[in-house]
Amino acid sequence: MIKKCLVCNKEFNTRPYLVKKGYGKYCSHKCYINAVKQGKYPKRGYQKGHPQLNTGKTHFKKGVNQGYGFKKGNVPWNKDKKYPQITGKNHFNWKGGVSDENEKIRHSLEMKCWEREVFSQNNRTCQKCKKKSKLTAHHILNFAEYPKLRFKVSNGITFCRKCHKLFHQTYGYNNNNKEQVWEFLR
Repeated sequence: MIKKCLVCNKEFNTRPYLVKKGYGKYCSHKCYINAVKQGKYPKRGYQKGHPQLNTGKTHFKKGVNQGYGFKKGNVPWNKDKKYPQITGKNHFNWKGGVSDENEKIRHSLEMKCWEREVFSQNNRTCQKCKKKSKLTAHHILNFAEYPKLRFKVSNGITFCRKCHKLFHQTYGYNNNNKEQVWEFLR
């Protein structure tokens, strides 16, 4: 399709689908830039405050609620409400109202404090490889077999995750003792 440039009046070839889309008015990018500078052709694309071509609405209207999203000052309909249909005994994951004692202890504040004290006792470094990241506090004497020593700082040592896993792969998870730890550290 042959068209005439709106700036320099030079004839040029263009494709019909480009003309349909509203392009193909200028022979080159240079002529297009000159037309924009002279104000003959408005800039394409988004311009703040100008109406959108497809809707006739402006992009942003201040203070108008579009009917979706959060509106300041509104309280959610489900705030402070429980669902009796799916809480307690009616919940699919209900296990009789008893949490595992081991889980309660391991997630307790006392356990967190013990872990923090063991880390500080060992200068926050793995005692095997001397790394300072991804640390875990390990019970020298088993957590399950020695309940009185669970929160004694002297019963803890710091390992990184990799060394902790290696220790348990080597010596297992049961009947661990001090001799195994000292042998592992050599």
